[in-house]
Amino acid sequence: MSHELRTPLNSIIGFTGIMLQGLAGPLNEEQEKQLSMVQGSARHLLALINDVLDISKIEAGELTLSLTTFELGPSVEKMVKMAVPLAGKKGLSLTLDVADDVGMVTADQRRLEQVVLNLLNNAVKFTERGEVRVSCRGDADDWVISVADTGFGSILRK
Repeated sequence: MSHELRTPLNSIIGFTGIMLQGLAGPLNEEQEKQLSMVQGSARHLLALINDVLDISKIEAGELTLSLTTFELGPSVEKMVKMAVPLAGKKGLSLTLDVADDVGMVTADQRRLEQVVLNLLNNAVKFTERGEVRVSCRGDADDWVISVADTGFGSILRK
C-alpha cells in the first residue's frame, strides 16, 4: 500500500521539479506559479499519507524511531520558517525565542520536526488575529519546546 500511494506522488513532485527548473523548456510566470502550487499540494498530500501510514505502524506496534544527535535550535527554527508563509497570509506575527543554552538533542529528528510543525500549523490555522509564539529552552535535563497563540481558548488571548 505504501509503495502504491507514494510512487505516483513522488513522480508528480519530481516531474514538476524538472519543469520548474526549466529543464523541459521555459515557463511563463503563471505556469511557474501553477506548477509550484501543484508541487506544494503533492508534497502536502505525501506528508499526509506518511502520517496515516505512521499511525498504522503505531497502532500495530511496528513504528521504529531513528535516533540521531542534532542541534535542536536550528531544527526548530527550520520548522518555524516553514510556517511563516501561512502565518503571513493570515497577517499573524510568528516569533521564535531559542535560549542561548539550547544545544544538542538525541531524538528522531523527522518525528520531532513533524510534531513541532503540526503544532505550528494548528496554532496558525486556529488563530484569526494576533500572534503565534514558539520558544525553546532548557529545563533541568530536558529541552522544552512550546507553541502559544492568541487563538480561541488561548492563554495569550486578551
